[in-house]
Amino acid sequence: MIKALVVYKELVDGGHPLLDDYWVEKSKIVEVEKETDINKVSNHIINIKIL
Repeated sequence: MIKALVVYKELVDGGHPLLDDYWVEKSKIVEVEKETDINKVSNHIINIKIL
């Protein structure tokens, strides 16, 4: 198992048609079998650090 810290961005809905949507940067630690499985965490990955 490989542990990795994944930093990604997520689009947050403004909640009203007159409010703009905005991007939030989030991170989480994931355990995967192969390095390529990290791609399934999010579509907008910014940074990956193997722990």
